Amino acid sequence: MGATTSALRVLIIDDSDSTRLILNTIFCRVPGIAKVDEAVDGLDGLARVRQAYEKKLPYHLITLDLEMPDFDGRDFISFLRRHESDCAEEDPVRVLLVSAANDNKAIVDMMRYGCSGYLRKPFN
Repeated sequence: MGATTSALRVLIIDDSDSTRLILNTIFCRVPGIAKVDEAVDGLDGLARVRQAYEKKLPYHLITLDLEMPDFDGRDFISFLRRHESDCAEEDPVRVLLVSAANDNKAIVDMMRYGCSGYLRKPFN
């Protein structure tokens, strides 16, 4: 599943403060997860992914919102998958789509772009 260390690293990319808080709270309670980072949009997420690869501490899991301003989930996953092989030394990072979108075509497209799964918002 990825990185060179046994402790798992997670990145939450979502423009919703409340969604980031809920996911962060959940992941921080999971044994084996050592680090949870947050990004407020796709561009911020890409910057964090780049930094992680540069430090040789890539993420094992990224949760990704579909609909965000400026650089959305489609933009992010497309860019990530096109450039990931340049940086990644191991398996591609798993990306979990977390969205309130009710557009089945968009969700299927995101799976084709390389998302590993889908979690529908809202949740508690």
